[in-house]
Amino acid sequence: MSDSLLGLAMRPQSIMAFEVEIVSLPLRPCVTVSFRCPMEAIPKRMSMALEKAHQHAMANGGSAGPPFARYLDLRDGVCVAEVGIPVESPVMGTTEVDAGTFGGIRAVKAVHVGPYSRLGETHDGVRSYLEENNLRMTGPAFEVYIDDPNQVSQEQCRTEVYWPIG
Repeated sequence: MSDSLLGLAMRPQSIMAFEVEIVSLPLRPCVTVSFRCPMEAIPKRMSMALEKAHQHAMANGGSAGPPFARYLDLRDGVCVAEVGIPVESPVMGTTEVDAGTFGGIRAVKAVHVGPYSRLGETHDGVRSYLEENNLRMTGPAFEVYIDDPNQVSQEQCRTEVYWPIG
């Protein structure tokens, strides 16, 4: 069952529209790499971490879905996050790559279409949806990167934004 609503994220000189829905995500095995860095270093650190996770997934049977990032803490200009790759079956971790799970939750989902630099607008829209519907976030927000920005233009790049709820 899915509840949906049209969300509008407003910024000066632009409006992004997206559908917001409540979804249930199945629990899946994954490999992850965690990092901590200043906010301005997120793209570089995320890319390096995803490369490590991807290499580990490929060495252990391949990926079973698009990459994701979970934002564990965003305070005082510092980001603590983990990025990962879903895999078909559980694998062993290493000193640099953790084995874990992904999903197994209900979440509010919105699909962002556009550059990563504007993802904050979609997160703002999801936050508003939670407030307007008296829903409480129960875990860290995460993003699933549907399109590879090396193969799709920034304006057409799709990212699923999830906020776990009870």
